[in-house]
Amino acid sequence: MIVPMGDVPTGDAPSGDASAGDDPTNSAITLPATRTEPVRAATAKQAANRAAKQTANRAAKQDGTPKRYGTVVPAAQQGTRVMTGVPSARGLDETPSIFCDRRPFVHIHSMSTTPALRMEGASKSYRRPGGPPLVALHPASLTLEPGTATAVVGRSGSGKTTLLHLAAGIDVPDQGRVQVAGRELGRMGDRERALFRRDHVGMVFQFFRLLAHLTVEENVTLPARIAGDLARHRPRARKLLERVGLGDRAGDRIDGLSGGEQQRVAICRALLRSPSLILADEPTGALDDESAAVVMELMLEIAAEEGKTLLYVTHSPVAAALAERTLELASGAFARD
Repeated sequence: MIVPMGDVPTGDAPSGDASAGDDPTNSAITLPATRTEPVRAATAKQAANRAAKQTANRAAKQDGTPKRYGTVVPAAQQGTRVMTGVPSARGLDETPSIFCDRRPFVHIHSMSTTPALRMEGASKSYRRPGGPPLVALHPASLTLEPGTATAVVGRSGSGKTTLLHLAAGIDVPDQGRVQVAGRELGRMGDRERALFRRDHVGMVFQFFRLLAHLTVEENVTLPARIAGDLARHRPRARKLLERVGLGDRAGDRIDGLSGGEQQRVAICRALLRSPSLILADEPTGALDDESAAVVMELMLEIAAEEGKTLLYVTHSPVAAALAERTLELASGAFARD
């Protein structure tokens, strides 16, 4: 039986982890006073960089030059791996931090011209007994180019999770259409969508959705076990665990890990089958400040290194500021871009 990742059973949140619930204040990353100034400086610098990237992107659109994370790719470098990084006293710092102007230090430039995600007038309502339908998302249009990072902010109940469910094919729109990698999800049956999601979409959840009776590596390799290609993906699982600093915990039980470590395992699981689109629903909502910073840095860096398209929803302005593009949802409609 094919089990979509969105339906993997969940366990209780581990003790010691704050539960965000529906309170947006619990989902925000509140930084200690000693880190406030670096973040404030980073935000100003990111705003300046964003303006520069927008200018470069406008020029790129005019001559058709491909771009990655808003960076124009010179013709001589298209289709190649390019090393970049954060300047430091040693030259090129290979461990960039989200508390400075973080640039992924490895870019894999995508040659694809097909949008990673396209929504055209997609809307979703849910029936309520004895009352009018609840409109979760008004007709919305959205295009995400390959290899970009986009954050969606908004209050609880604004339609953020519904947006992700439509993008993943967990739900289908009442009107409009949703395309992932050029494939229209609404034209697929339930089984076909589940198979497509397994192979093309990686999902990260607020409360991890890991299986407590499995080891760290077994949780990461679960999608491959379901798909029947475990042997082929086991080396990648171990490589991903090394990348997030959990290589020596592969045989440990999940209930022995902290909340931040569990979310790192969940990121590895989402990336295991090399999906083109990564969707993250409040990935730092159940974490403390320090763990949240580590998780966001790793998720953004690995997505950039592997050329993935990342869409994540968050209540946190700090987490949202790390994306190339930020959208706001209010009452089921986009309020700003």
